[in-house]
Amino acid sequence: MKALPLTPLMTISLTLTIGIIIAKWGYDDFNMRFWLIISIISCALSSIIFFLTKFLSKKAYFNRSHQFLIYSQCVMIHLCILSLGAFLTCKQIADSQISTQLKNWQELPYLTRAKINTERYKSNIESKLVSLHVKQQDYAVIAAMALGDKSALDSNTRNSYSISGASHILAVSGLHIGIIFQLFIFLLGGRKYSVYTIILSLISIWTYVFLIGLPASAVRAAIMLSAYSLAFHRTGLPLNTLSSAYIFMLFISPLYLFELSFQLSFLAVASILLFFTPLYTLLPIRSRFIRWAWGLLCV
Repeated sequence: MKALPLTPLMTISLTLTIGIIIAKWGYDDFNMRFWLIISIISCALSSIIFFLTKFLSKKAYFNRSHQFLIYSQCVMIHLCILSLGAFLTCKQIADSQISTQLKNWQELPYLTRAKINTERYKSNIESKLVSLHVKQQDYAVIAAMALGDKSALDSNTRNSYSISGASHILAVSGLHIGIIFQLFIFLLGGRKYSVYTIILSLISIWTYVFLIGLPASAVRAAIMLSAYSLAFHRTGLPLNTLSSAYIFMLFISPLYLFELSFQLSFLAVASILLFFTPLYTLLPIRSRFIRWAWGLLCV
């Protein structure tokens, strides 16, 4: 088994995570201003070291100090990312406390108003499903699988899916997003993967993800699907694409880190990327069908 290369995106992910956790636990001791000052100072020092390294690299005697400056620049960059993640976390916590006190619609942030409007659209869709006189639990399963709303599921239905190991089907995740994306591709262009078809399909996917309330697993899947579709990291490590989605989501909403769906979604995909190939190559199977079944079991 080859050693896993540690890429900059992976170290940034770890640094950002540490900053968010520190800010969440130490919110009462360190405010936004403190973390903002630290991020500005570390960013400024990193820039100074960068230009100093570039200047001194032209000198003949520049050898050991070159490595020291590079290491110092890396430390400053990661300190900047850590403090920036902490600052964004403190800001989101403060905004959530302020938003509970707002009563005027116009005082709400634009993103919050957009989410409320999408909730209204989703309620209208659910009302139309109810008007079709679908059985209660059939409607509940449809609403859970299509709209990510599991509130109508009773305990018996939940237990049945849980015991059978099919609870994952009820949560909108990468499987659902991938199926819907391929459906849009087929409807818009058939088997022709043109740029316009992919862009329109991605717009449709993001509209759907926004409609169902931006659940962490769906957002992660949409980001990774967008990255692969637009040829980002196509020749690189899949873990880099996962790290990109991780960093992007935490910069948009740092408190995602403390949601169970966010944690399980990223841990599940990371586990597949890390352990699938070593497991799959354990058995040299020649039969195509058995190889397919073994690959499915490994996943």
